[in-house]
Amino acid sequence: MISKNYRVSSVLSAASLVAACALFAGCGGSGGGGIPVGPTPPPSNGSMYITDSSGAGDQILVFPESANGGPAPTQQITGTSTGLSIPLGVAVDSAGNIWVTNSNTSSITEYAPGSNGNQAPINTVIGNATGLSQPIGIWIDSSQHVWVANFGNNSVTEYGPNPSGNQAPIATIAGAATTLNQPAYLTVDTNGNVYVTNFNGNNIAIYAPGASGNAAPFVSFGGNCFSPAGIALDASGHIYASCQADYTVREYTALNGTSRPTQIRGLGIMSANPNLYNPSGIAVNSLGTLFVANTGIVGNAFGYITVYGPNYNNASLPGATVGGGNSFLIRPAGIAVH
Repeated sequence: MISKNYRVSSVLSAASLVAACALFAGCGGSGGGGIPVGPTPPPSNGSMYITDSSGAGDQILVFPESANGGPAPTQQITGTSTGLSIPLGVAVDSAGNIWVTNSNTSSITEYAPGSNGNQAPINTVIGNATGLSQPIGIWIDSSQHVWVANFGNNSVTEYGPNPSGNQAPIATIAGAATTLNQPAYLTVDTNGNVYVTNFNGNNIAIYAPGASGNAAPFVSFGGNCFSPAGIALDASGHIYASCQADYTVREYTALNGTSRPTQIRGLGIMSANPNLYNPSGIAVNSLGTLFVANTGIVGNAFGYITVYGPNYNNASLPGATVGGGNSFLIRPAGIAVH
């Protein structure tokens, strides 16, 4: 049984969370430096929102999607007033509010657009009625319902728009038939299908719209993806999953009825390119650019974000790498683009 004090670090990095500033020079890290880059991704005006947690502190960092190298974040939410406690998942709602899961306190905290510094949340979801248990992934669907993957009790909880306080979910997927096995991240498509990575089950499970209770997935796939963590969909419905144990990101065909999605291509598969290391959260923007949060340490480098244009192949180098310098990235986990 997983202890309440277990910080879910095994989900997001093979290395333990450490007091990084005591071990390496500079709290900003040295992540992106030295990683060769490939073709530049298409220009975008959006932002990437990243949860980052280490012995040096818990934080939310925001960068332009076009960032490269070690720039300072445009926003850095960190400090004792923030309520952050091992933040692992992040989502942004239609109003630009930032929603974050806190694994250590089994809570969700919400921050106003533009929040910066030691900013208190404008809202916190916490309490026994919520069903939250070491939450990791969070997703906000087109109806502004909030969905959460609970690593601690093998469940997925759904809340109506703007949940707050000790609010019970409007639906919970849990039970033996669900096959949920340490669910990590999740996403919901425009038809209401729910996609969940099972970190310990080495698969991705898809549940029908309206699924609740002890509902079995109608599709499971991805047996070649070991320790799946992050998951994302592109504009064509293609499914992307980060596979921590084999340092890859795999892309699968879009959901087609009850057919099992099949792998189209991947990053890092049997590749010598050292640009993926314990990949966790992933995101894809409307242009097909892929963003990957790498939680692992490579040599003396902290974690970093790798960015790939839409025409990547197995051996592609990232078109941009964010980390080190003034970025403050140490252990990036969840990532969202907005």
